[in-house]
Amino acid sequence: MRFLPVCREQKNKEIMEIRFLKRKPGNKKLRITFLGFSFSIDLVLDLFPELSETSSELQEEDFDLAMVDFSSAIRYLAKPDGVGEKPFAGKETFDVYDEVALYAHSFGVYAAGLFFSAGTGFCPAVTKSKIHSASAFSGTLHPINDEQGIPLRVFALTRRNFNAATLQTFRLRCGLKQQDMQHSEVSENFSEDLAFTEQVYNHYGKPDFHYDYAVVAMKDKIFPFRNQLAAWQNTAATITMDCNHFEALGMMIDKLTKP
Repeated sequence: MRFLPVCREQKNKEIMEIRFLKRKPGNKKLRITFLGFSFSIDLVLDLFPELSETSSELQEEDFDLAMVDFSSAIRYLAKPDGVGEKPFAGKETFDVYDEVALYAHSFGVYAAGLFFSAGTGFCPAVTKSKIHSASAFSGTLHPINDEQGIPLRVFALTRRNFNAATLQTFRLRCGLKQQDMQHSEVSENFSEDLAFTEQVYNHYGKPDFHYDYAVVAMKDKIFPFRNQLAAWQNTAATITMDCNHFEALGMMIDKLTKP
């Protein structure tokens, strides 16, 4: 049985969807994660059933859990109205919390960094001030970059040739097993997500946001290992793990749900 999504904003370019997996009146702490490209909230719930079970132990914890879908986030960040003209419509989501712990994976690292970045107008400064820790998993603040992100040529080829077959190849490169492909869903939005990512990165560049910790996956075939190391050098406490891109997501889910 899944936790009911208490707050689920309408999907459009002006409102970013935040889905609560756990929400308890009186909790003053929020753990929120920004997911990466093509890993929708529903897919992650299928791949990690521990998130979908009404664990009494988890329910007793004094923090709420929420997720942000990358497709929803990148569309919000790519809104055409100009910087700061439409503040985050769901800002009241954060008003009840004293502390927010951020966890982000893959392209979600960039999306979260830009969303919470100073001066962009995507969310109120008071929301940013509530973040007491920020952790990145297998991603950087340079999503498309030859030295600190996904190499330009690789990204361009992926975007140009993206289809159902290349999605399966992408998921296998992430580290999913063949049996996990039964959970795969193909969306026309995925190709658009890549275009929006390029558009947003070309416009804003690196966000003015600081991550405290960065988990770098040594076997990552999406964000090259050396590029991740270069991106986080002297900017975040780096934790090197012998894992692939998908296993890094699993580590994030584990951190997200533990006391």
